[in-house]
Amino acid sequence: MSSCTSEVPAITPRQTLQGHTDWVNGVVHLHAKRQVITCSGDRSLRLWDLENSTQIGEDWRDEEDKAKVRSMALSPNGKTIASGCYDKKVRLWNIETRKVIAKWLGHTDLVYALCWSGDGKRVLSGSWDGTARVWDVESGETVLMIKTGHQWVNAVIYSPHATRIATGGLDEDAVKIWDAKTGDLHNTLKHDYQVLSLAWTLDGKRLISGSHGSIRIFDTATWQVAAVLDGHQYWVYSISLSINDRFFASASDDKTARLWNLDTNLPIGLPLQHEDEVDCAALSTDGKLLVTGCENTNAYTWDIQVILKEAGLEDLLPPLSDVAAQEPFMDVRATQAMDDELSPDFFNDVTHGANSSGTYGNYHRSSSRRPRPIAPSFGSASVLFGHLLSPFRRSHSNTDRSTELQQRPRRSIFSRGPRVVEVAAVKDREVIFTAPPPPEKKQQETQPQASASQPAPSTNPTTPPKYKHSLPVRLLARLALLLFCCASPQHANENAQPTQQQQGQGKLQASPSQTQPTAPSESVLLVALDSTHPAAPVVASV
Repeated sequence: MSSCTSEVPAITPRQTLQGHTDWVNGVVHLHAKRQVITCSGDRSLRLWDLENSTQIGEDWRDEEDKAKVRSMALSPNGKTIASGCYDKKVRLWNIETRKVIAKWLGHTDLVYALCWSGDGKRVLSGSWDGTARVWDVESGETVLMIKTGHQWVNAVIYSPHATRIATGGLDEDAVKIWDAKTGDLHNTLKHDYQVLSLAWTLDGKRLISGSHGSIRIFDTATWQVAAVLDGHQYWVYSISLSINDRFFASASDDKTARLWNLDTNLPIGLPLQHEDEVDCAALSTDGKLLVTGCENTNAYTWDIQVILKEAGLEDLLPPLSDVAAQEPFMDVRATQAMDDELSPDFFNDVTHGANSSGTYGNYHRSSSRRPRPIAPSFGSASVLFGHLLSPFRRSHSNTDRSTELQQRPRRSIFSRGPRVVEVAAVKDREVIFTAPPPPEKKQQETQPQASASQPAPSTNPTTPPKYKHSLPVRLLARLALLLFCCASPQHANENAQPTQQQQGQGKLQASPSQTQPTAPSESVLLVALDSTHPAAPVVASV
């Protein structure tokens, strides 16, 4: 009689990264790339291409000090690696050049653990000399040293806002919570054995520790144990959290890595079997890939998305919005987001001068989409009406200029078609002439003559106080001009060009006979509120 038994197939790694000649002690994923960096006891760091499972370039080595590398951490901006070595030094590596750019001295024993602060200005290190140090990245100086009471400091980590430091180690088998500025001890979380790994959820509500055979989850509001996760048989060397705090991976010297559901505190799927002890594990930003480092000198990649899908837990993966938020260079993304937010023709109808300074009152905007002409041109009646109402827009003195840039233009109810009326550019209710102004000395010489030849009070060039009349009066004058322009088809289809002689003069001459536009084919209305008579529109012939 035969019996049929079904065996669950073991989960196999997706890739094997071969090249190191000693234990693989650390691994980090590079931002927005299918690349990882590993460190090893063979005194090297190596860059790997996950598309084809090959090493990129030569080994990274510090030729001056050939020390074994025990720990590694990636800076928040993804440009620098901090490594901890057996020669008691902390090194900084430039990822682009793959060279050591700094060496920090201070510890007196192996540097076993490292962590960056969220702002990238500090590096936290833990050593088997029993201390934790906070290093200033710019100066390379130790700004805080904590004598932890551990014989060995095996794990260090910052809280999400870098206000607390957690350490774990041998002797006084516990996790200790310290003030990140003063180094004062706040809490001691006892364990049965030494603590080898730590992880802090991004919301700051849970602290996870790895020790012998078990993983503890602490509620940081009360510092009480919220859960104990059993499954590993020996020491838990590494913990790697997903960016949405929904699941995590652990690595152990029982030759396995495991996945855990943080919603239920239960294991996910079968253990990931290795040939030897597993020293490190790191989840990718999107949570779909796990890389583990093994004492058999190899690193392995595992398809976490497939494992979660088979377990019916694919919803534990971070949403794309969370993944994008974790990528570096926020300033670049903010610029791109703003560029996508604005419609392509947002700046098309705005007058551009030779100096695109971005000053809102002058309506200057620099556009990267295409160059704009210097000459003023308003493409539609809606744009003209928008400029007529500009005093109201500028009256909000507390409006932030960056907010104004992101606002979409509103269509005017007067937008009806291709009627085009060219008017002089307006700068804060004053006429802007495109021709160069005459020298100041010449203007001063001509003022007495104009005063003598024009004795009438209404044409006296003496400048009264600016904006004598109220804003509604000025607005009505502009509105009257708009209605006149819309009702005059002859003006909408003609463009007047100033003669060469008038361009040399650089100014307009107004007379009472020109107040009636008797020859529209030979003139253009240049309309603004004259700075000398703020209430009266100026109608001049060119």
